[in-house]
Amino acid sequence: MQDSAQVANQPALRTLDGLLFSQISPSARRNFYLGLAAVVAAICVWIALHQPTITFPVDDAYITLHNAKVLRSGLDSNYPGSPALAGATSTIHLALVAGLMTVLPAVTASFVVGAIALLFYTLGLARLAFHLGGSRLLAFLTVIMGTLSGYEPYHLLNGLETGLAMAAGTWVLIFALSQTPSWRLALLCGLLPFIRPEFFVLSILLMGRQSWLRWQHRPVLSPLLLDGIILMLSALPWLLWIHWDTGQFIPATISAKAAYFAEGGLPAAVKLINMLSAINIMTVVTALLGFLLIPRTALTVISFAFFIAFMTAYYLQLPGGLHHNYFRYLQILAPFSLFALISNARHRSITQYLIPLATLLVVWTLPVAWSTYVNGNANTQYKLAAVAVWANSNLPDDARILIHDTGYLAYATRFELVDVVGLKTPASVEFHERLTEPSLGKNRAEAINQIASHFRPTYAIILNDDGKFWGKIAFALEGHGWKLQLLRPAPNIGDYAVYRLAAPS
Repeated sequence: MQDSAQVANQPALRTLDGLLFSQISPSARRNFYLGLAAVVAAICVWIALHQPTITFPVDDAYITLHNAKVLRSGLDSNYPGSPALAGATSTIHLALVAGLMTVLPAVTASFVVGAIALLFYTLGLARLAFHLGGSRLLAFLTVIMGTLSGYEPYHLLNGLETGLAMAAGTWVLIFALSQTPSWRLALLCGLLPFIRPEFFVLSILLMGRQSWLRWQHRPVLSPLLLDGIILMLSALPWLLWIHWDTGQFIPATISAKAAYFAEGGLPAAVKLINMLSAINIMTVVTALLGFLLIPRTALTVISFAFFIAFMTAYYLQLPGGLHHNYFRYLQILAPFSLFALISNARHRSITQYLIPLATLLVVWTLPVAWSTYVNGNANTQYKLAAVAVWANSNLPDDARILIHDTGYLAYATRFELVDVVGLKTPASVEFHERLTEPSLGKNRAEAINQIASHFRPTYAIILNDDGKFWGKIAFALEGHGWKLQLLRPAPNIGDYAVYRLAAPS
């Protein structure tokens, strides 16, 4: 019975294999790339033109714009004394936006950088599929899975470095798949950690593999030394820039969030549950599906090792961070998950059924992702922008404002700001490291009080989340004797309230 069932299934397997994997001529590939580039460009133009003004759904996107303005002007009136790179996770993304701002308005420059990253990402996905022996159908399905599944549309248009990181992850795999070791891999591996710090481990793994391949092919030191020189030359300018500006060698954004949320010392079971709850229909297809399969090649093993290192780092520091901004941090795993999925499908016929199944889930997830993107833009336009306009019209010029969402208010107002989390006010991090304990944020209120006592803000702008998290900032201040006078009530849950602050006597 079993043998007859296997025989009955073989024609279907062979048919699917023939549809997904076939030889494609170079001219057919070029035509596919040209058509794909035209479609992506048309979609980006349509999105830009169908907004009253180009808007981003995440407040952090405006940290990049603020930082770019500071780099260009040399003056930060919002965060006096803070480094220009404070709050910047990706120095390369920031440099691209700042550079393009010489010829374009700020938001347009950021949108164009994101659009170019999206273009390279989609072309990279198609090339990756072709490199693995895929047909035009597989290349098309890979692009669909990599751009439209889960919350991908939201993240690829969020104004942050997410799309650039996904594009870089795709092309580093392409360079690693080259038949001969490539200097391009060394160049990109040197840049990767400055696109996203999590890529540091990946760079080490890929360069280790390339060094081993070079030694196997020709056991001499000169190619290895050349790789090392290229790697260092591509990394060194960014490393020196970060150190010169901040005194550190890596961006401090994750460590600042880890100190504020204080999840690193929670019980192991709590952290694991936090992380496992990030596995759902909106994350599994693009970011996780390929890692559920047993690796079959050296490069899929490296992808899996990077996945383990990535998840371990978040487990140790910020397990709940996997949920932030609709699972934003998970998205850089997408190219590696898709690569593992296609590689396994090439060797295992039964795995091929996961590819059309995963593509069909786009029908389910795309409406959710698009509505999330639209609603996120509306939140920026009608809540963040509204409170910024109100503050500009109603607060005195010498106001010093305590805030937790640090991007848009710095981008759109003239006031001195104090970031209670510490992304843009690095001095705040010390208070949380010293006082905010890992037991569910115990003593965070004392840290907030000491930050306020240190900087002496005269106003506060706080999100009304019904007291679930950010709203507790107001309770923390009141609990330590601060007087809060409500000047602008939050019209709804999810809006911002403005308070006048008076320090305890």
